[in-house]
Amino acid sequence: MALTDVLSIDLGTSTTAAVLRRADGSTRTVEFDGEPLLPSGVCAMSNGRLATGRDARNLADTHPFEPAPKRHIGSSAPVPLGHRDYAADELVAAVLGRVLDEVGHTPGRVVLTFPASWGPDRRMVLVEAARRLGVTDPMLLPEPIAAARFINTVHPCAVPVGRTTVIYDLGAGTFDATVLRRTPHGFTQLATEELPDAGGQDIDAAIVAHLTGEVSGGGLLWDRVRAAKERLSRETATTVKLPQFDRAESHDGSVPPDGATPLDGAVPVDGAVPVDSAVPLTRRQVEAIARPILERTVAATRAALVAAGPPATRLAAVVMIGGASRIPLAALLLHSAFGVAPVLVDQPDLVVARGAALPGSRPAPVPAEPEDPSRGGPWLSRLTRAVTRPSTPRNPPPP
Repeated sequence: MALTDVLSIDLGTSTTAAVLRRADGSTRTVEFDGEPLLPSGVCAMSNGRLATGRDARNLADTHPFEPAPKRHIGSSAPVPLGHRDYAADELVAAVLGRVLDEVGHTPGRVVLTFPASWGPDRRMVLVEAARRLGVTDPMLLPEPIAAARFINTVHPCAVPVGRTTVIYDLGAGTFDATVLRRTPHGFTQLATEELPDAGGQDIDAAIVAHLTGEVSGGGLLWDRVRAAKERLSRETATTVKLPQFDRAESHDGSVPPDGATPLDGAVPVDGAVPVDSAVPLTRRQVEAIARPILERTVAATRAALVAAGPPATRLAAVVMIGGASRIPLAALLLHSAFGVAPVLVDQPDLVVARGAALPGSRPAPVPAEPEDPSRGGPWLSRLTRAVTRPSTPRNPPPP
């Protein structure tokens, strides 16, 4: 079989990452406006076009905006944006299309990652979105399997054959804990637990509530809180400037979760902190704020290990991925709970995309009765169900 280039895309709730592996084996992280992560939100323009990435965020206060298309996968309800409704696969296709635009061509193979808890219906939405773009035969790979493959390349002795590992995935919107067993041929999923309301955005919301007295604020405040939280993973203290809000601002992919209300006008904390002041924030404060959420993730991890049964007693590693996993307290709680020092990696929000781009065996077709995600199995699969929507193929790869 001739060598070909491979594009992996990790569609996240808040951000999307992609890695291109060329036919010669070299790889590069796809960049968007100079950044390695693409905001996953989309914005409906007056002509019906969907803006993505930074453009969508910049237009969010004047145009209909959906910060997290991934949350709509699995729902049959259309997503109203402006003067029309959109199917979930249309919104996802806009994000995937932006990735292909940055690459400049449709690679010979496209790998899309998905949460381990997803069933066949939600996985099929990814396939339909890809086929809207002319990618007729995408491959699917569970996010924890992709992460484990990457970790196995950088730490080949971390998980010996026959031992198990936990992929602790604390992303912006959700948390997942998945137990995998290393086999001579790769990794097999044993169990997974999901918390849809225990992500980095929920921690951000708690920090905003600490600073302003309520879970509110415009996009600028939420961006500053997120940046401060990330600084505090390296430093012990920082400041957050409370911005003046003279109008309601729509939130973007890094701002409050659905249901949060904008802060209209300046709201000092207990009347004592003037707006536009730099408010001190310490790592200790953030850890105290985040602890209840992080303790829930540890409990979910323990539940996944229990569900995995006896094989999970041979735990070799706990691998932390996802942007919110940078909080030092998370690693301390995991170490205390399971007696295994967590495996930490640089740029944890790129681990899944990097692992999905690695060379691997060709997938088998999906069985007539798709496997139950809770039972694990060799999840690398190629979905072949026909989709009748027309698609426009993109330019072939350059010679």
